Amino acid sequence: MTTANFGYETAGSSFAIFGNIIKGSVFTIPQAGTANSITCSVGGGEGTAAFKYAIYNHDTLVLVGTTAASTIAKFAAKAWRTLSFASPPTLVAGTAYILVAWSDSNAPIIYYAAGDANQGHYDADTYAANFPDPLAPTHDNNKYSIYCTYTVAEVGAAAVKRRLLLGVGLQVDVWNLNKHKLKFPRLTPKTF
Repeated sequence: MTTANFGYETAGSSFAIFGNIIKGSVFTIPQAGTANSITCSVGGGEGTAAFKYAIYNHDTLVLVGTTAASTIAKFAAKAWRTLSFASPPTLVAGTAYILVAWSDSNAPIIYYAAGDANQGHYDADTYAANFPDPLAPTHDNNKYSIYCTYTVAEVGAAAVKRRLLLGVGLQVDVWNLNKHKLKFPRLTPKTF
C-alpha cells in the first residue's frame, strides 16, 4: 500500500499561539485515501500543554476526524509532532479539507508561512474533550505548517487483484485489464 501527504510540509518561520484557539489551513487532497495521522510544526509555551489535531471538510465545515491527544513540554523546541487517528477517516479525491491543531491554555505555538487569501482558519474555543462540530472559522492568509499522511486508495488492477482472493491456497492473478474489462482470471497455487 502507498502512503502520501497533503498539506504544507515546510516548517514556517512565523508563529502564533494556538492555546484555546483552533488554527489550521485549507488544502486539497489529490487522491482518495484513508487518513493515518496529522503532523504539525509546533513548540512549547508557558507550561506543559495538551494538544490534538483534526480534519474538517472545507465546504461543509463538518468534522471529518480527530487524532489522539498528546502533550508538549514547557518551552519545548520547535519540532514536527505527529498524532495518529484512532478511527481513520476516509478522504475523497479533489476535496478541500481544513487541517487544524488545538491546545489548552498553556500557550504552545504553531508555525506558518504566508499563504493564499483566506487559506488560514481559526476559531476561538476553550480546549475540550471534543472538537466543535461544525467549525465556525474566521480567515487569515496563513499557511500553517501542518500536513496529513494517508494511505492512497487502490484503483484499477491493484484493487481488483487485492480483492479477488479465493480461499486458502489460491490467489486470483488478474494479468490483463483492457479498458476496465477483465480477462478471465488464472488461478495459481499460493504458498502460505
